Amino acid sequence: GKETIYWYFGFIIVFAAVFTVAWMLHKIRDFLARKYYKYCVEQDD
Repeated sequence: GKETIYWYFGFIIVFAAVFTVAWMLHKIRDFLARKYYKYCVEQDD
């Protein structure tokens, strides 16, 4: 019935949201790591 379709859509939305958040966190972590690495290299001099 309709309940199954709603559950299916809900699952897709939740999965997409989790995937997006994980991707964003990965990008942010990558950005911060690069910034921090650059900072460390500059400080090393």
